[in-house]
Amino acid sequence: MTLPMLETLRTEPVRIHLELSRRGGEGGEEPTPILRKGGTYYPAPYEFVYLRMRIANLSRKLTPF
Repeated sequence: MTLPMLETLRTEPVRIHLELSRRGGEGGEEPTPILRKGGTYYPAPYEFVYLRMRIANLSRKLTPF
């Protein structure tokens, strides 16, 4: 995300969880998470990855995201 995108998103307190995953083995439809090493993700080169984002609203107001 770029800084202007974060400033636009920063309207109410939220918790954002990002996770990288890849498609499981041959014909596997279930995505398998990519493990972190020292706080950094290392996917295999030339591999498609999926980015999953979960947002939790921490304010008392109902806010659509």
